[in-house]
Amino acid sequence: MEQRDQGELRIFREPIPGHSYRIGADVSEGIEITDRDTDFSVAQVLDAASLEQVAMLRTKVDPDLFAWMLVTMAQYYNEAILCVERNNHGLVTLRSLLDKHQWHQLYYETRVDERSSQKRTKRVGFLTTIKSRPLLIDTLKESLRDESLLVHCEQTLDELQTFVVTATGRLEAAAGSHDDSVMALGLASWCAARIPARAMFKPQTVYDGAPTSRYRFYEAV
Repeated sequence: MEQRDQGELRIFREPIPGHSYRIGADVSEGIEITDRDTDFSVAQVLDAASLEQVAMLRTKVDPDLFAWMLVTMAQYYNEAILCVERNNHGLVTLRSLLDKHQWHQLYYETRVDERSSQKRTKRVGFLTTIKSRPLLIDTLKESLRDESLLVHCEQTLDELQTFVVTATGRLEAAAGSHDDSVMALGLASWCAARIPARAMFKPQTVYDGAPTSRYRFYEAV
């Protein structure tokens, strides 16, 4: 795995032994953004303790091939936990992760039966609904607002700038823009918040090639 200026995979920080990582994955639905463009499948990798963005994959492949890419990234980043959106084509990616790749380092949702508080069910992946989407976005907004999240990628920063409240009251990309990187970052941030790193540490010096950003992280002690 290598960093390329214009490639699909961008690595900002190599994996550090002993560190724990979380990967958020937004699987493309093939939605047309413009008459010449469709959405992407995106994976964002965060250091679970510092919330530093260490890598991003942005690609257009079939959902089963995306699963292979996710496993490769997760293995590279110390057996990282994958949080995959299970809406639409995300189900194909999840089934490939479980059945073909036998990958079980995955985020699972636990739901409580409203009729019986004793009954709990576990479902793999993150289901984005009218109720869960605001929770996901609010978690990401909180990390950005309190400057606990460090973003290196210019593409991600651009998408954050065009992620707006539309006329319908929905938080999403402005017309003609993408929000795949934002949603994947939200999934990674959500996973890191719910499955925190075992130990905190002082993060390394900020990546020298990172674009100027107001988003920074805490120095944990």
